[in-house]
Amino acid sequence: MRERGVPRPRADIGSGRGAAGELLVEEARDETLGRTLRVARIAPEQPMDRAPLPALSDVVLLWAGPQGFVLSGFEQIGTAHYAQSWWCRPTD
Repeated sequence: MRERGVPRPRADIGSGRGAAGELLVEEARDETLGRTLRVARIAPEQPMDRAPLPALSDVVLLWAGPQGFVLSGFEQIGTAHYAQSWWCRPTD
């Protein structure tokens, strides 16, 4: 729902094709921060493939309803961390 921390236009979010795959949420130790984080990621279709999106760290559930749910957290691109939200919805 954001690109490098900047909100994308609402029309783009609803009409665009998202990253499809298996959503995994787990706890992982971050040695840089010295604590455990809840991390969401989309598993690639093949084990050797690259993940379709950067992992979402410090993830929290913002809302859930009939249209799916939104997870919010931070993604790391290079050395920068950006606010990010994922609208997770069922595929047809």
